Amino acid sequence: MDRMLHNPYSDHYHSAPVSSTPYCEPIPNGLCVGKQIYIRGQLLPSADWFSFNLIGNGNNILHINPRFNQNCVVRNSNFGGWGQEERGGGFPFHHNQTFEIIILVEEDKYRIAVNGQHFFDYQHRTSFEEVTHLEIKGDLEIHNITYSGGYHPHHKNINHPPIPFCTDFHSKLGGLIQIIGDIPHNSERFDINIQSGNGNPSDNVQLHFNPRFNDPYTPEPVVIRTNRHGGGWGGEERDGASPFRRGMRFELLILIEDSEYKIAVNGHHFTQFQHRSPFEEANHLSIGGDVNIHSINFF
Repeated sequence: MDRMLHNPYSDHYHSAPVSSTPYCEPIPNGLCVGKQIYIRGQLLPSADWFSFNLIGNGNNILHINPRFNQNCVVRNSNFGGWGQEERGGGFPFHHNQTFEIIILVEEDKYRIAVNGQHFFDYQHRTSFEEVTHLEIKGDLEIHNITYSGGYHPHHKNINHPPIPFCTDFHSKLGGLIQIIGDIPHNSERFDINIQSGNGNPSDNVQLHFNPRFNDPYTPEPVVIRTNRHGGGWGGEERDGASPFRRGMRFELLILIEDSEYKIAVNGHHFTQFQHRSPFEEANHLSIGGDVNIHSINFF
């Protein structure tokens, strides 16, 4: 098995061997705001417990401990002694099944998702900058560990751009685009494009993301995903209930992976879009239609 290590200051993934649990290895470049830890694995048929731990300075800064015998997930910290436990939120794990867990670092908390759904938040009890290692123990197998995203000294920020809008950016593996905005009450549709060249959109679009409230083929809101090559549009993908509504505020995250874009809306995974042309060819982001954009961040 391999783990994929992503250095947010470089443009490449690096692989290194992953030992079976118990596992404890340094986190490349430590933690920073916006960094994600993605863990994929499988629980043993007779699993009783397992844990994910963020370790630093001899302390267990974040302890996530699913317990089958108590049907709960305990969260806590240990600074020379255990603090107050946090429980609740259900139990999303099952014996002998694969799982995905994402730990996202924010300024005031960790956000944790399991199998594509937000599960809980955990307020920082000490600075996340003290974390140096990821530790995994218990009755499970680890298939993959990925680090991605995160603020760094050269991240690009744009506030309140006029619409239509187009800006250049560097499309890289592990790159993360955050778009925060709101949708007017009379919005008909808007589009967000990762593309090659300038324009709204250009003739070559790697990802066309198009929420619609007036689609001629369905009375319900829908999100069209497609590409464009040489001015011609590709086949549409439109499955999945639209998470967008008129009058709502939204946060959209687009993560660039080696085979696809992963897209989350308001903290929940929404969809993925397989690359139809090399993601490295993209060099601009354009936004058009009936939408107000508050901020765009490229990490």
